Amino acid sequence: MAADLLYFAAQIDHTDAPVLYGAAHTALRGGLSGDPERDRGNYMWLATLQSRSGDLDGAVAFLDEASAHWPDNPTFHASAARLLLKAGRHEDCLKQAERGLRLAWGDNYLTMAKAKAQALVALHRTDDAKAFVTEVLAKNEAPGDGVDVRSHQYRAALQKVVEPPAKK
Repeated sequence: MAADLLYFAAQIDHTDAPVLYGAAHTALRGGLSGDPERDRGNYMWLATLQSRSGDLDGAVAFLDEASAHWPDNPTFHASAARLLLKAGRHEDCLKQAERGLRLAWGDNYLTMAKAKAQALVALHRTDDAKAFVTEVLAKNEAPGDGVDVRSHQYRAALQKVVEPPAKK
């Protein structure tokens, strides 16, 4: 709870935001049990707070440790890719996304593919991004109409990465 309050304070007070995010990170970490199996649900939030406090490399290292602990889980690669993308570290994002794609399935494959496509576009590799998105969408069919899942949204978001902006 203290971590959440500090996070919200950082959202309001932008001048001290890194310090408040750091305090939120410390509060959350201090409330963990020490058992990775019990605590892992907090790991992505913990890494986000650490990144926002100014320690992106530490946050990515933490997520890499989690990936090593759960080598079949793409979630930590996805989180690291998003943090790196937001920070403009597109080559590093691309590496994390590619690691995660080797493990991903279903909707998390689509979200990981989006991070890779965004990194490719940011690296001015638009043709590679378009080819990749086309391949992903062809290999991962959309669920049938009337099926209430997020896959439709993820597919649309992935396609949007490589679509030209609409003219006004």
